[in-house]
Amino acid sequence: MYKNEFSIQSVLEMERDLDKSLQEMMRVKQVGDISQSLLKQTNKDTLIKLVNLLTGTLKRSSTLLGAAAADVDSLKSDHIRLQGELLSAKEEIVASKNEELNDVKKTVKSEMKSWADVVSKNVKPATEITAKVIKDAVKSAVAEEDRSRNLMVYGLKEEGEDGDTLQLDDMLKELGTPCDSVTFVRVGAVKQGSVRPVRLTFAVDEKDGVPQTLSRAKELKSSEKFSAVFLGPDRSVEE
Repeated sequence: MYKNEFSIQSVLEMERDLDKSLQEMMRVKQVGDISQSLLKQTNKDTLIKLVNLLTGTLKRSSTLLGAAAADVDSLKSDHIRLQGELLSAKEEIVASKNEELNDVKKTVKSEMKSWADVVSKNVKPATEITAKVIKDAVKSAVAEEDRSRNLMVYGLKEEGEDGDTLQLDDMLKELGTPCDSVTFVRVGAVKQGSVRPVRLTFAVDEKDGVPQTLSRAKELKSSEKFSAVFLGPDRSVEE
């Protein structure tokens, strides 16, 4: 009994059963041995059975082809649906970027309002303050965005650039953080007897790298190699 569902297994079963039936009817070792001369020597009853077998196989093939066509239509529908979901995701990303841009604009407007108060008190010329305020506001917003991708590492022994690279790779692996898109730099001047902190910077498309790594930082306490190392966010001078 065949299932009315298309699958490679059902096709192989149909082919195997057809070969077996033909071999038994025509008394041959393989289907390729059936020739025109052999068919001419076959009696009428055997030919009738042969025709019935081939007719049944043809009907079964039509059913499987119909099931295969239905599966293809279903796959097309799923493909169209996934394309729609992908388009929606892209639109959400664009909307998020627009929201970030609007936040920067709000910051600039807020700073401009403060500038207006200063101008009203005749402190500085309008043209001078306008350029400075806009520049500082944009610079502040960009710096905040840059710091959101940074992570500070304290207590990591200084072993030169290559040694630091190996240490940081091992530490990030222990925390389950991909390290292919992370860069680092030691911060501050070299001082005798002190260890400079390390600033890690994640790539732009790794926006979740900092919060995810910080959430696992407590695991370093039980590490044999990094138990004296601790992590923290990158803060501005004012913070």
